[in-house]
Parts: sequence; C-alpha cells; structure tokens
Amino acid sequence: VVVDYTPPTWTLPSGARIHFYQCDLSDASLIKGLCQRIRANVGNPTILVNNAGICRGSTVADGSYSDVTLTINTNLVAPFLLCKEFLPEMIRRDHGHIVNIASMSALLPPGKIADYAATKAGLIALHEVR
Repeated sequence: VVVDYTPPTWTLPSGARIHFYQCDLSDASLIKGLCQRIRANVGNPTILVNNAGICRGSTVADGSYSDVTLTINTNLVAPFLLCKEFLPEMIRRDHGHIVNIASMSALLPPGKIADYAATKAGLIALHEVR
C-alpha cells in the first residue's frame, strides 16, 4: 500500500499487489477514513513505514502559520495517528513492524528548518516510547 498526496508518476504493474491511496496526510480528519479503506480493501498491515516529510525552509520568525502547521501535521501528527490506527492489531497478532523515518536534523538541526527538525525529533521520541 502506498499513500501519497499525489498519484505516482509511474504505472502500477499489471497484476502486482500494489495499492495506491491518495490522501493529504496533513489533514487528520482524512486519516481515519483512509485507514478504514485500507483495512477493507487490503487488510491490516503488518509493516508500517512512516516516511512522509515536508520541509518549507523558513526560519521561526519568517515561516507562516500555515507552513508550520502543514509541516507538523504531515511529519509528526500523521505518523502518530497511523501508528494509533494500525499498532493495536499488530499487538493483538503479536506480529508487525513500524519504521519511522527521521532525519539527522533531529539531532543537529541546521538553520531555517526548525519546524522540520522538531517534527523529526518528535518522531524519534514517538518511536522510542515503550
């Protein structure tokens, strides 16, 4: 299952078990419906790779409210909600993996991407929670 804001630029191979779902992951109200459709059409995933990430490249002082909100919702809130949706079934089955893609900027944040670095640090914290 591939979830992205825009459809793939490549053609899905005929007969392949690849399912594409278009979703704006910055909109938390769409995530629950997305997960319900995935469960209904494909089943419960046993592997979740949270790789969504956007970076607007502004300083704290220069970035707009909407840029900050979009970055935090896409990079941190969406992975949190996707874990919340799919982790319980993985636990129930005692089988599954979650991979959260962070960034070195979580540890060594460069200038002009404070919101991005903060989301990736938050993703590391989410991943380390027991």
